[in-house]
Amino acid sequence: MCISSEALILEFGKAKCGGFIKSYHRESYVPLRYLAVAEKANAKIANDKPIITIYDLQSCKKRKTCCYLDIDCTEVVALAFDQYSRFLLTQYGTSPSGKHDWTLVYWAWDKGRAMAATKVGTSPINSVSFNPIDSSTVFVVGEGVFKFLKVQESDGCFRTIPYQLAKVRGPQNYLCHVWLQDDRLVVGCENGELLLFDNAGELSEVDSYVG
Repeated sequence: MCISSEALILEFGKAKCGGFIKSYHRESYVPLRYLAVAEKANAKIANDKPIITIYDLQSCKKRKTCCYLDIDCTEVVALAFDQYSRFLLTQYGTSPSGKHDWTLVYWAWDKGRAMAATKVGTSPINSVSFNPIDSSTVFVVGEGVFKFLKVQESDGCFRTIPYQLAKVRGPQNYLCHVWLQDDRLVVGCENGELLLFDNAGELSEVDSYVG
């Protein structure tokens, strides 16, 4: 699930126990108001597709339903709204055919229109997000996957933005990330490292934690 900046819903494990956490933000943050929920495709129905439903949290009503028909992936593994809730990222998992594994789709969700799509790798993806300053730039991390992408609306594709991290540190399992208010980026690694990037995408600091 992907929710607005006013609240966060967490789901824990296969038991589907849920938790609700109220979040607090500075006044400079833009209040978001939508919740996106991804429903897994029904394996018993031929050619069934994952469905993404967007709800309006103020009216508590369904606002829009999106379904990407061009791939055979069975589930969405990550979701993210942009800063103003105008666009939505859906990261799909594996596909039965193997042709569309880990496909990322960029939506103008209020129009139900997919603006761009691409395979971001061959390994599991852990999280995706929009640059909070520029919604045309997105970020993806996973097992050996660390990518800045720029959407190209004219041809419905993403362009990879070059960076030097792979040459400096080699592949890692990147578990999560968060954007700071000054457009810097913190990335958490499986080995306990926290990587801090400046707003130009350059690695500026490394901190390690061993539990």
